[in-house]
Amino acid sequence: MQAICSPLGDQALVLSVGGRLSSQIDPQINRALTVFAKHLALDSFAGFVEATPAYNSITIYFDLKQTRYKSVEAYVLYRWRGQSLDFSLEEQRLMEIPVVYDGQDLPNMARHTGLRISEIIDLHAARIYRVYMMGFMPGFAYMGEVDPRIAIGRHATPRHRIEAGSVGIAGKQTGIYPLASPGGWQIIGRTSLTLFDPSSPEPALLRAGDQIRFRAV
Repeated sequence: MQAICSPLGDQALVLSVGGRLSSQIDPQINRALTVFAKHLALDSFAGFVEATPAYNSITIYFDLKQTRYKSVEAYVLYRWRGQSLDFSLEEQRLMEIPVVYDGQDLPNMARHTGLRISEIIDLHAARIYRVYMMGFMPGFAYMGEVDPRIAIGRHATPRHRIEAGSVGIAGKQTGIYPLASPGGWQIIGRTSLTLFDPSSPEPALLRAGDQIRFRAV
């Protein structure tokens, strides 16, 4: 898979697969990037800080006191192009998320899709989703892909407050708000699980590469 590098500030680099502006959701690309991040964490260059995978890119942070962008770029491209990825490093955690499907946007989704609310719930809970990336806020997992019949865009005007634990849909993605915040996703339910706990050794419940099943309760 061909990739290009670009700077992100003065202490990070983005390795992009499929073009810098690509928005494709490809599980094989994402799997490769997630495993590549683990390779770098286990064996990397002097000054390596962290590697964070996204849908079709990976951001690599480095210490400017120990290395320079050009050196990191050359190293990362060399590793990406020449390394045989060991997919045994991939952690295939299957997490079950209990959901009360009583979201305020279900009636609107039913009107938009022509489906009954019960059908929307069944379709959302029928799939096992992949966590493609973490972002937006601490502990927020972008998961995909939802059934095309319930793929619906964000609200044109975000709400001022979405409660923690709210389960939503935005386009082909589904996700859970770990903290109360403004948001524009279509809210279909809520979970009682704590998605982000800063006092925990692992603050975020979910991580990139996880497999997620939603269970209606």
